Amino acid sequence: MKYLLLFIVLLFSAESTAISPAQRPQQVLLESGLLTMFAQKLIADTTSADSLTQVWAKGFYKRLYREFYSYKPKKKYCRQLQSLWPGVQIRVIGGNWCSDTRREVPRLLKVLDESGFPSRAFEYYRVNREKKPADSGFVCEVTIQSVPAIYVLRNGKTVGKIEETPKRTLESDLLKILRTSL
Repeated sequence: MKYLLLFIVLLFSAESTAISPAQRPQQVLLESGLLTMFAQKLIADTTSADSLTQVWAKGFYKRLYREFYSYKPKKKYCRQLQSLWPGVQIRVIGGNWCSDTRREVPRLLKVLDESGFPSRAFEYYRVNREKKPADSGFVCEVTIQSVPAIYVLRNGKTVGKIEETPKRTLESDLLKILRTSL
């Protein structure tokens, strides 16, 4: 299984021309726990029995690293977020097929990574084009209108969400949600 995973990572890194050699996935995976966890989910989708899921996952995987490394969150907001993370969970509902998800989720991972968010408090669930759950075990209690839907929970209760695109930036919107929930 390790060799299959390594082969897939190497295959995708060879196909990607937008990533510099210093940022190849096998090196990146060691840098960010959130990025590693998310990339592994996408790698699993590339071996799916459903060919459409494979295509979407491969496209998202190629864009994942480019978006993660090109996004530059404001350091001042990331520093302020660090003290607000205790008791917070981030739950994202997205579609691998969705251009907003492909852009915003890697950027969110960058903000969370740079602000010290604990990876164990991050969850990502996929929906299909009809916005119905695509992951087994994922039961959605709300109707999904837009993806990505980034839910911010404090002590298990939803205190805010960002749908499709942030109003300002991901880091400033998260900061506003968390400050108003205190």
